[in-house]
Amino acid sequence: MKLLLESWRQFINEQRITNSRGDFTCPEKDKYGSVYYDVDRDNPPTIEEIAKCYVLNNAKVTERSVSGLKPALYDTEELTKFREYDKENLRAVQRDDGSFEELKADIKENGIKEELIIFFGRNGNVYIGEGNHRHQVALELGIDKIPVRFIFWRNVSGNSSYSKVYKVDVSSEDGDQ
Repeated sequence: MKLLLESWRQFINEQRITNSRGDFTCPEKDKYGSVYYDVDRDNPPTIEEIAKCYVLNNAKVTERSVSGLKPALYDTEELTKFREYDKENLRAVQRDDGSFEELKADIKENGIKEELIIFFGRNGNVYIGEGNHRHQVALELGIDKIPVRFIFWRNVSGNSSYSKVYKVDVSSEDGDQ
């Protein structure tokens, strides 16, 4: 029942805005909770715009527009600053057991099968929580675009002493650090 009510609330609070890069409009804040909006999966807004909108207005991208079945496509280079782990801190690279090279060969042959997951926190923190290895491989292979989906949480923080979290500056006009 709770899931049904949450779905209904999402439907009611959706503001029919489809955002794309260069034409981003954050939905207005709703006093009853989250608001939802669509994005153009082929030309999505910047990660900073989505994060700033979430922090300031509790606005989230709808599952209808971006999900595991329908990921957004981002420039691989653009996502680098959101990496939780640098290459030297990736588990498969540290183990040096050949698993990173196996992943690289698989992606070279079959492409990226599973999207990266970017976590957004209401505290302004953003990071690639799943897919740091795939992102590194995409960089090394020169893959231009990479599939991404989003998860919105109350707070986001790093998982270890060597993980990184990107902090969005909500005071600036463009939301960048």
